[in-house]
Amino acid sequence: MLEFKYDTQLLEYCASLGEIYDIVVEDMERQSKGLHG
Repeated sequence: MLEFKYDTQLLEYCASLGEIYDIVVEDMERQSKGLHG
């Protein structure tokens, strides 16, 4: 699992590896509190 402080860093990293075709961004802080979305 990779963690990045900013979503743009993650997208730049993924783009450097190849084509981006499916993206899911989840708020891990909300999930840890038992919240959805």
